[in-house]
Amino acid sequence: MKNVLLAWALLSALTSFAQSNDNTTQATPEKFSLGLIGGGTITDMPFTQPFYVDGENINTNNEFGFYLGIAARQPLRNRFSAILEAQYAVKGFRFATSPLENRFHFHYLDFIPQVEYRAFQELHVSLGGYWGRKLEERFKEGDGDWNILDENTFEYAEDNDFGAVAGISWRHNRVSALLRYQHGINLTSKGIEYTNANGETINMSQRNRTLTLGIGFTIL
Repeated sequence: MKNVLLAWALLSALTSFAQSNDNTTQATPEKFSLGLIGGGTITDMPFTQPFYVDGENINTNNEFGFYLGIAARQPLRNRFSAILEAQYAVKGFRFATSPLENRFHFHYLDFIPQVEYRAFQELHVSLGGYWGRKLEERFKEGDGDWNILDENTFEYAEDNDFGAVAGISWRHNRVSALLRYQHGINLTSKGIEYTNANGETINMSQRNRTLTLGIGFTIL
């Protein structure tokens, strides 16, 4: 909860700074806009400590997903804008334990408030935070089918994920392209304990690391 408050405090401070103005600065002629966004996600959720199975160090690998959403953008002053996005996103990770590969998919509803700065005519950089509410999680072992996990059987991921985001975007008329990085602050996994062959107890805790690539189209 403390991290959430700190993230919102930082965002509020950035927004207040963006709204500040002196007597020599004129307001931007840009107007409020609303757009659709979508694209792909490349996610890894590395273990926070070494994880061994039968003496073998197990590392996580990237998992591919997608996102779809809507973005509201309000120009402020001094080349700054405030952005709020809401999107449905699929993230996850995979790891192999011989002879099978295990895959996890986590479906989130993400809210992403940001402050954007127009560095050049069509190039923008942004900084902000995100909060993801888990909608569903799925697990797949080897070539088997995807299984939906729920609290009545077994859940791997926490219900909430939040952290910081930084991005860069190119915008021309109604079309835009986006590259953004999400860095989770809290633990994404529930920190499930695993006991290896040596009797050592390992906490399988993880954090979200997601690279987002996408395009957008202004509808309003």
